[in-house]
Amino acid sequence: MPTTHTLVSAIADGADTALVRPSDWNADHTVTGVVTGSGTTNTIAKFTSSTAVGDSLLTDNGTNVTLGSGQFLFPAGTAAAPFLAGSGVNSNTGIFFLTDDFLAFSTNGTGFVGITNGGQLRVTDVNFGDGVNSSNDTILLRDGVANTLAQRNGTNAQEFRLYNTFTNASNYERGVFRWTSNVLELGFQAAGTGTSRSLRLAAVTGALQLRTSQTTAPTCTTNCGTSPSVSGTDTVGRVTMGATGTPASGWIVTFNGTWAAAPHCTVWSSLSGMAAGKAPIVVVTATTTFTVTTNGTSPANSDTYDYHCMLGS
Repeated sequence: MPTTHTLVSAIADGADTALVRPSDWNADHTVTGVVTGSGTTNTIAKFTSSTAVGDSLLTDNGTNVTLGSGQFLFPAGTAAAPFLAGSGVNSNTGIFFLTDDFLAFSTNGTGFVGITNGGQLRVTDVNFGDGVNSSNDTILLRDGVANTLAQRNGTNAQEFRLYNTFTNASNYERGVFRWTSNVLELGFQAAGTGTSRSLRLAAVTGALQLRTSQTTAPTCTTNCGTSPSVSGTDTVGRVTMGATGTPASGWIVTFNGTWAAAPHCTVWSSLSGMAAGKAPIVVVTATTTFTVTTNGTSPANSDTYDYHCMLGS
C-alpha cells in the first residue's frame, strides 16, 4: 500500500528517478545504497545511543579481530563457573583464572591443569593411553607427599624404559626398571640392530652405597654360641659369636627377608688377630640363609665376621 504525504516543495525535479521528487512525492519509492552516520575504517559499529551509531571496541582488518588495544578481557571465573565454556555442553567445564597470573582449565567444576606466568604447566596427574579415545594405562602423578613422583595403575605392574638408541620397535637399545613377577628388576634390553650393553652402578661423586631399609637385621641361628648378634642388613653387616656357648664351623645366618635367587656372599674375619684356622673358606648360600665353613679351627666366643651379599647373573 503506498504511503502518501501532503507536501508542497519548491525544489525542482532532478534527473535521478530513484529520488523522491516534488512531482511524484506520493508514489512508491525503493531507496538503496544510502548509508548515514560516521565511523572508522575496519571498526565494527555499535549504537552509541538510541538514535546514533559510532565506533565499538571491536576491529576487523580482514585478518584479525581484536578488542580494544588488542586484549580480550574476561571476568576471572572459577573452576565451577569458568569464564569460557562450550555451548551446549557442561557449563562448568572450561577456562578460568585461578589467580592474577595463573590460567587454569577445569573439568566438571574441578581444576586439573594450569599454566603459571613463568610458563610452568601444573597438573593433578598425567594419563597416557594408546590414543585419545583409549583407556589410560600409564599414570604419572604426585604420590601424596611433596617432591615425590609416582607411576602407578592399580595392581598392574609398571615398567620404565630409558632408550640409548631407537630406530623402530624392532631395533633399539634400552635400559629397563620394572616389576616382574613381584621382583623389582634393573637391566638392559636390545633388539635387532641394537647391541647388548653393560649395566654399571657408579658414583659420579662421593661414594656408592648398596643398602636396604630393613629395620630388623639377619640372625645367626646355628653354631653361633649363646646369644650371638648380627648388625646390618641382608646385604652387608657383621656377625658376632655369642660370648658363651660353643660356636662351631658351619655356622648359619638366616636372612631377614627372602632373596629372589641365592645371592653371592663374601665373608671375612673382621679381627686382625684372629687365628688363620678360623678364617672362612666355604660360603654356601640359599635364598634365605648363608652357611660358613672355617678352615680348621672353630670360631671362639665373641669372634666377629663381616659379610657382603649381592645378587649375581
